[in-house]
Amino acid sequence: MVGAELRWQALKKDKDILLGCLALVFIVYCCQGILENYEADDINQVQGNLAWLGLGRWAGYPIFANLFRYTPLSMFSIFLASGLLVASAYGAAVYLGIKSRPAKVIFILVASITLFYQFMFSFDCTQVAFPLGNLLTVTGLLLTKNRKWFFAVPCFVLAMAMYQAVLMYGATLILLRGFWLAQEEPDREGDHIRSLGGYILIFAASLVGYVVVTGIIQSALDVTPSDRLGLSWRAILDNADVWIPLVGQNVLAWPGLGYNYYISRTVCAFGLVAYLLAVAVSFTDALSDRKWLKLAYRLAIIIGLAISPIWIIFITETDYFAHRTLYSYAAVYGAFFAFAFVRLSAMHLPFRRALLGGLVLVVASSTLLRGVRINERSYDEHLAWMYSKHWALRVIDHLDREYGAELPGFFIRTPEASVPIAVLGSISYKNVPRGDVASPIRTRWAKMAIFSLLDPRFRSAGRGFRERAAVAAEGRPAWPHPDSVFPFENGYVVIIAENY
Repeated sequence: MVGAELRWQALKKDKDILLGCLALVFIVYCCQGILENYEADDINQVQGNLAWLGLGRWAGYPIFANLFRYTPLSMFSIFLASGLLVASAYGAAVYLGIKSRPAKVIFILVASITLFYQFMFSFDCTQVAFPLGNLLTVTGLLLTKNRKWFFAVPCFVLAMAMYQAVLMYGATLILLRGFWLAQEEPDREGDHIRSLGGYILIFAASLVGYVVVTGIIQSALDVTPSDRLGLSWRAILDNADVWIPLVGQNVLAWPGLGYNYYISRTVCAFGLVAYLLAVAVSFTDALSDRKWLKLAYRLAIIIGLAISPIWIIFITETDYFAHRTLYSYAAVYGAFFAFAFVRLSAMHLPFRRALLGGLVLVVASSTLLRGVRINERSYDEHLAWMYSKHWALRVIDHLDREYGAELPGFFIRTPEASVPIAVLGSISYKNVPRGDVASPIRTRWAKMAIFSLLDPRFRSAGRGFRERAAVAAEGRPAWPHPDSVFPFENGYVVIIAENY
C-alpha cells in the first residue's frame, strides 16, 4: 500500500508534464484526424476484412471490429492514441528510472513524436491498437521489475496480439534500463546482466503463449496465417540487404542509403547525435572514475541498442520491414538525450548552462522538424487518397452514363445484389500527386475494394472472374479511354493500366 501511495503521489506531481506532453503530441498528430485518408489496408478493413487475424493481431481486431464497428473515428482515435503514446512513454520513463522532470519531458516528447508513428497512424484501423500494445508492454515490464511475473506474461501476450513490433520495443527498453542503471547503480553490472536472463525467460514464456493462442484462434476461425509470421534461422544473412541499411540510416545517418522524402538524412542525423552523446558521456564518466569495465558494459549496450529496434528481422522469413515498426529507435533517441541532460546537469563545468541550452535546442529543433514532416506527410496522404477516390468516382460516373440501366438500384444495401468489378493492371507504387507516399490503390485488393467502399452496388471480383476478364480484355486500351471499361458476364471490368 505504501508503494502504491508513493507512485500515486509521483503521478500527481507529474500531471502537468503529462497534460503538457499530451497537448503537444495531439497537436502534432491531429492533422491525421482532420484530413480524410484511407490507406490500402483501410479500404479493406472498414468493410469487415479479417486480414488482422491472419497477421496474428487478434487482440487488436476486436477494438476496430467490435468496439469501433469498422468505423474510422478520426479525431477521437488520434486523441486516444496520443494519450496512449504519452502514457506508454511516461511508464517507460518510470521503468528506466528517469527522475529528473526536464529529462522526463525530453524522453516523452522525443519518444512520442516521430515519423515512425505517423506511418503507423496512417492506418485508421490500427491507430488505437498499436499504441495500446506499447502500454501493455510497459505494464508487463513494470510488473516483471516488481517480480509479479504471473501478471506480466498475459500483458506481453496481449501486447504481441496488438502488434508484434512490441517485441522490439520491450527488448529496447530492457537494454535502455541496463544503460541507465549503470550510472544510477554503479558496480552492479553483474546484477543487471543476471536480471536480463529473467526478462528473457519471461519474454520466451510470453512468446510461446502467444504462438499457442494465435494458432488456436486461427484454426477455430479457419484463417490462413500470413507469411510474415514465418521464422528462419538464416534470416540474419538473407535479410542483410535490409537490416544493414536500416541501421546505417537510423544510427549512423550514413549517406546514400535510400532515404525517403520525409525521413531524410537530416532527420536521421538527430539520431546520430543522440548515439554520439551516449558514447561521449560514457567515455567522460569512465575517464573521471577510471572504471573501464563500466565503459565496456555501456558501449556493449549502445551497440545492442543499434539493433534491438529491428531484431525480429534476424529471425523472420519475410524481408518486408515497414517504417512503422521502427518506433523503438525513437525511444532510444529520447533516452540518450534525457541521459545526456541528466549527466550534464550534474557536471561542474564552466559552460554547463550553455551546454544544457544547446542540448535543449537540439531536442527542440529535432522535435519541430519531425512535427513538420509528420504534418506534411499526413497532407500528402490525404492528397493521394483524394486522387485515388476521384479516379474511382470518375469510373463509377462512366458506368452510370454508359450502363446505368443495367446496374442494380442505387440504394442497394445487400452485398448479394451487388455486381462484381475487376480492375486489371498495376499502377506505380507511388502514383500520387505529390510527395513520396504510396498510392492507396497500389494493391490488387484495394483497387477493387475502393468501388465497394464508395458505392455498395459493386463488390470485388473473385479470382476466376479476374482471370477470365483478363483474357476478354486483351487488346483493349487503359483508362481513361472509353473502351477501358466494359461489361463482362454478370459484372464489369476496368483496365487501369495495360500491364495486366
